[in-house]
Amino acid sequence: METYEAMSEYPRAEILSIRPTHAILKLKTLNIDPIESFEWFQSPSLSNFQEANQLLIWLNAIDSQGQLTQLGRNMALLDIDPKLTVMLYKAQELHCLFYALILAGMLTVSQNIWWISEDHESKDMISRARAEFSHESGDHITLINIYLKWSTFCAKNKRQKQYEWCKNNSLNEKSLQIARDFIREKAQQMKYDIEHTDIEDLNDNIINRLLQCITAGYFMNIAVSNGPLRLGYQIISTSSQASNESIRARVFHTSTLSLNDQIPKYVLFNELLNYHGTNYLTVLSSINLNWLKSVSEDWYEAINGANLHTVSYESFTFENVGKALLEAFIGRPTYHLNKLEDKTQAIIDIDYKKSKLTIWSRPTNLTRAKKIVQEMIEKEKQKLLVETEEMRVVGRTRILMGAGGVSQTILFADDFIKIIITNLPPTITEERIQTLCEQFGESEYSF
Repeated sequence: METYEAMSEYPRAEILSIRPTHAILKLKTLNIDPIESFEWFQSPSLSNFQEANQLLIWLNAIDSQGQLTQLGRNMALLDIDPKLTVMLYKAQELHCLFYALILAGMLTVSQNIWWISEDHESKDMISRARAEFSHESGDHITLINIYLKWSTFCAKNKRQKQYEWCKNNSLNEKSLQIARDFIREKAQQMKYDIEHTDIEDLNDNIINRLLQCITAGYFMNIAVSNGPLRLGYQIISTSSQASNESIRARVFHTSTLSLNDQIPKYVLFNELLNYHGTNYLTVLSSINLNWLKSVSEDWYEAINGANLHTVSYESFTFENVGKALLEAFIGRPTYHLNKLEDKTQAIIDIDYKKSKLTIWSRPTNLTRAKKIVQEMIEKEKQKLLVETEEMRVVGRTRILMGAGGVSQTILFADDFIKIIITNLPPTITEERIQTLCEQFGESEYSF
């Protein structure tokens, strides 16, 4: 019994938690159809099957009759993320497969490329290294630049230089070697002689073709800017367009866009990560919206792609909220902020120094979001006005905190009351201060 209870605490089997695209491709390759007739040891859920099947239809791996296309057979052969397969075969068509293979390899290790350090000096070195490789289009070309530079040290007699170069640029050499092995393996499977190919320089023309290849595979990973970079992006999907509720995500700190403070309107991303309750987009690049017209027509229609350029976000700012009220209302942990954003379906930007709160939302939702935040602020304000906490007792002297710490009242035995009011908004008047002090009797005050 104890053994069973211990085992039940383990996470669900992976096959129950992912889209079984690879399984569908393999079974169809083996002419096992319909797939529902296959006797699974533990079958994935029906919804996972449906999502995976729809994904393969949009990627043109399965036709309208449910049969594998040639591209679908290629996916089964390569046995990698179907989006990567589409990107590679589009690159073969556009004559930039060499660079697409490098990108595919780097994407498989993209989360482990950079060493992470809390040391300020190391952080500065990492920032300088990222700036050296960064490309204005975003992270995909940046990853290619890193690999190309590293590959110049791959000769056996340059191993020490390769190690030193990775160390000096805060790069994980083992991840780069994994990417190299992946590149060689997939090139061999695609019958592409990567070692003896005449390579064009990575110029603007090649980069433009590569971005089109990325779009061909990752068109479903599209996001639209919310405005300022720190507010991130809204992910556009068929479900978000149907419900008018989008997943919101910020730009991961290792991104070139974050480094250069860029805010492209439309981006494609590699992965969506959740870190401490906050969504982050990794490996982003700006794209030409017109490229989406060449992808799945059904998907393009489902997201209302023709009107995607009209997606806009408006803002409203609550001024002079007060630092104490903001801290009581939002709190320091991002968990509370995430819950508020989920409730309002908006992006909330907090500026503690200027004591203001800004809402970013689609126009149709802004009024509702404002109302929710206003009601929550008023509720928290009333709580703070009646709260008083005794902070310290020194002899017969008591220090009381009220209104969320905005005022400090120091009570001296048989003496006088001294009131210190801090964090006042710049618009407060002398009359207002007098009103605040009236409850304590006649008073003198100075600024």
